[in-house]
Amino acid sequence: MLKRRLRPRLFGIWVTACVRHRSTPRYLATDSDTPSLLKSVILRRARLEDYQSIIAIGDKYGGRDYFTSHFHGYLANKRCYPLVAELRGKAVGFHLSQQLDGGQAVMKRAARVHRDYPQLDVLQLMDRELDRYARKELSSARYEMFSVFNRAYERDRVDYLKVGYTDLLTKPIRCLHFNAKDFRNVKRPSQLNSVIPMTYNDLKHLFQHDRAIENLFPRKMLYNFMQGFRPLEVNIPLVWSNGKLAYATTTESIPQTSRPNTPDGDNLTRQMIERIDMVSFSLNYLAKIGLVYFIDIYAVNGFRSVSLKDHIQRHLNTVAKLTSGTGVLWLTLTANVDVERTAHCLMDYGVGHFLPTAEGSIHLLKRDIDRSGVT
Repeated sequence: MLKRRLRPRLFGIWVTACVRHRSTPRYLATDSDTPSLLKSVILRRARLEDYQSIIAIGDKYGGRDYFTSHFHGYLANKRCYPLVAELRGKAVGFHLSQQLDGGQAVMKRAARVHRDYPQLDVLQLMDRELDRYARKELSSARYEMFSVFNRAYERDRVDYLKVGYTDLLTKPIRCLHFNAKDFRNVKRPSQLNSVIPMTYNDLKHLFQHDRAIENLFPRKMLYNFMQGFRPLEVNIPLVWSNGKLAYATTTESIPQTSRPNTPDGDNLTRQMIERIDMVSFSLNYLAKIGLVYFIDIYAVNGFRSVSLKDHIQRHLNTVAKLTSGTGVLWLTLTANVDVERTAHCLMDYGVGHFLPTAEGSIHLLKRDIDRSGVT
């Protein structure tokens, strides 16, 4: 089979067009009718009835795609602009921008186009519309960001730089298969008192503590679940809501009797926040492959090795509550935490093998929003 690759410079997505094959898409980016076809594309906000058409585009991440679990949330979130490319009454493409940092930042994500249509061209149409929307409708937005995996980053970095993007953050990422029935030697939550569940107020106080922010978060930013954002109270729902969890450990174990018990729901005093050596965040959703569980870990220099093991065990307890079957665990860490050692620590607790095609790192890129010529 003869193949030609069309490599759009958009968010690490590349398109493979099959030529002279019985499964050839009806419309390719090289078809002579593409210009007239694109004139018929309608760009509009996504609607509930688009769900089945967009799901038919397919899974982008080998059974790990988050889209089916998040689509309805995108539509309900006033901070999101869920965009559909409609052709002949059918949604054939989807793209999204989400306001972060209290409206100062815009994150692009979830781009996809049905393979039967000119993918690169439709992606570019949607991307331009998101740019227009940010420039004209989001007056407080100052910059836009997107995430890309290492393979696409290495291939297309020069092109990103040419259009104004700069490197912001990079994190190693590992993807491991698990069967919850195989977990072993994992302590129960009652045996992991050093790992403190964080409340909304705890996160609020942490995000107001300049020294803790500087010690924990590279460039004073969080890079969780492939989204980049600043440690601001307005961003707490990104890490603490709808099943998302946050945990903390300190430089020395603090007896449970010494912890605060306030009507405001604090689990951490200011002194404890000053002594945090590690925080971890989790998000989970159901996908074709089963449960997908993210763990994002941040640590200060000189963190206790036991803190890392305790955080991992606390999350594995949560996984075991959510499923008794199989799934995938995504792991990201700050650069001062050895990713391979951490992954093998997970394996010691019964988490299975690395996914052979999984990504090695994720990269967050940023550029200023250009409003020149906007009226």
